[in-house]
Amino acid sequence: SEQTPAVGQLMAELIEKAGFPPGVFNLVQGDGETGRRLSANENVDGVLFTGSYEVGLKIKQETMSHYWKILALEMGGKNATIIWDDADIDKAIYETLIGSFLSTGQRCSCTSRIIVHDKIVDQFTERFYQAAKKLTIGHWSENPFMGPLINGAAVEKYIRFQEIANREGCESMMRGKALDLKHKGYYVTPSIHVVPKFDPKSVYQKSEIFGPNVAIYKSSNFDEALNIVNSTGYGLVMALFSKNRELYEEALLKARVGLLNWNRTTNGASSKLPFGGMGKSGNDRPSADFAIQYCTVPVASLEDPTPFDKNKILPGVSL
Repeated sequence: SEQTPAVGQLMAELIEKAGFPPGVFNLVQGDGETGRRLSANENVDGVLFTGSYEVGLKIKQETMSHYWKILALEMGGKNATIIWDDADIDKAIYETLIGSFLSTGQRCSCTSRIIVHDKIVDQFTERFYQAAKKLTIGHWSENPFMGPLINGAAVEKYIRFQEIANREGCESMMRGKALDLKHKGYYVTPSIHVVPKFDPKSVYQKSEIFGPNVAIYKSSNFDEALNIVNSTGYGLVMALFSKNRELYEEALLKARVGLLNWNRTTNGASSKLPFGGMGKSGNDRPSADFAIQYCTVPVASLEDPTPFDKNKILPGVSL
C-alpha cells in the first residue's frame, strides 16, 4: 500500500537478509496505477489482493479476459454481531468492544453492526457506551488501546459518515471527533449510533467506513437479525453471543459469511483456517492453508510398475 510503504520495504529487506536467491521476491513500490499495470500484465500468472471492494472490482475488470490468471480477492466487510438474550453479557460487551474499535476500526474484520435482543438492548447499549468512553487513545509509545487513523482522508470519511447516519435518522449516542494530541497523527474518538429502524437502502447501514464507528440495532426475531446480517452485500465475518447451540447452527446455514464466530468477536482468526468472504468481501479464494488449493495445479497420474499381462487384454484385440 502506498499508505504504508515502510512495512513492505522492511519485509523485503528481511527476505533478502534471510538469503532468498535474487529475483525470487521482488518489491515494487507505487500507487494505484502501478498496481493496475502489474495486475493487467499478461505475463503475470496471478493476483492476490487485499483491500477495498472498489479496488478489487477494478482488478477483476482489468483481468476479465485473462482466463488463465489466478485471482484471489480479499476485500472489505460490514460485519455484524448478534447478541441474544441468553448471552454472557459481560463477555459480549468486552468482546464486541474489541471487535468494534481495535486498530481504530481499520480492519476488514472489525464489527460495524451490533444486533441486540430487545430484552437486553438497553442494558447492553448503556454499558457498551460507558466502556467505549474509557478507551485510551494516543501514540503507540504510550501503550493506548486506539492509535490514529491512516490519513486525513480517512478522518474526513469517518466524520462524513456520522453526518450521513444523522441525516438518515440514526441517534448519535457517542460522537466521534478529531483529536489534537501532542504526537502528530490523525487521532479520533470512537462513535456509536443507535439505528431506530433497519433500512437495506440506507447508505450508512450498508457502507464500510473503516473507522471506529458502530451501529446498534434491536430485534427479538432471530430470522430478522440474520436478514440484517445479510443485507449489505458484504459477507466476511459474523459473531453470535448466545448459549444456544441451535442458534449457532442455524446461523451456520443462513448467514452468508466466510467466518462465523460463536461467543468470540469478529476480528481475530486462526492462521490455519480459511479466511475469506462471500459477495463483496471476496471471490471464494480463502487464504491461510487453503491458498494451496488455488495457487497450485493438480496433476493426475496413473502409475503401473507391473509387467504386461496378455490375459487381461480387452475382447476383440489381437497382439
